[in-house]
Amino acid sequence: MMQIIQLLYISYIFYAVAICLTKLSIIATYLRIIPQKSFQRLIYAIGAVIIALCITSVFVTVFQCTPVQSAWNFTLTERKCLPYVTFLYVSSSVNMVTDILLCLVPLPFIWRLRIPKQQRVVLCCLFGVGFM
Repeated sequence: MMQIIQLLYISYIFYAVAICLTKLSIIATYLRIIPQKSFQRLIYAIGAVIIALCITSVFVTVFQCTPVQSAWNFTLTERKCLPYVTFLYVSSSVNMVTDILLCLVPLPFIWRLRIPKQQRVVLCCLFGVGFM
């Protein structure tokens, strides 16, 4: 049972990093496609929140208990742990907000592109599907 909990512990760290890198790749794509300064500032701010959440998630996951091994070894008597489930709720909320922002922020800029209206509508619908 302890090995399964250790694997789960490690998977939380990889999950936080994977989510961060996925969102940062989306941000990199946006920055290449839409060169407007106001859009780039907003996207950089969202990226900073994503990076801060990733670093926080990794550190909180690793150091959720003192000593660290007490996160998976429940037999240790001198253990103190943070309310990790509460942190997961908060980080999930922040992740959802950044997901929504990454879907909605590009829409006004896409709508102003000099492409036929039908293509703009299709692009906005694609972002709408991503929003769902």
